[in-house]
Amino acid sequence: MLTIYTATSSDYPIIQKIAHETWPDTFGLILSEEQISYMLDMMYSTNALFEQTTNKGHQFLIVKDEIKHLGYASYD
Repeated sequence: MLTIYTATSSDYPIIQKIAHETWPDTFGLILSEEQISYMLDMMYSTNALFEQTTNKGHQFLIVKDEIKHLGYASYD
């Protein structure tokens, strides 16, 4: 069974882990490692996530199954 829930600040590490696991596979053919690292820091550092969710009104949704977190989506 899948569960989707709205992330809170305590879920930032989950979002960061998923982003760091998926970005290299998703963008590795079009972006350098340095560019991916820069983008991950710019968009998914704890400060960036705080800014997005607190000051810009972004919401993150996380999907998980019984065993692990599978992905996230965000919207504003």
